[in-house]
Amino acid sequence: MDKEQYEREIENFLHKYWSEDKTRQAMELCSEQINEAHERGLPAELLASSIVSVPFNPGASRG
Repeated sequence: MDKEQYEREIENFLHKYWSEDKTRQAMELCSEQINEAHERGLPAELLASSIVSVPFNPGASRG
């Protein structure tokens, strides 16, 4: 599977659970992990499910 299709599969999976904006932000924040997972042959759905399982609130301050 090429990288573009891999990213699309992840994005579609995330969008089942999150809004379009939150999905886009997660894709941007996780781009390095997505690239690495693709190179290693990790199934897209497995990576996407792990992203969904992590609490994600891009507007929250760290503190």
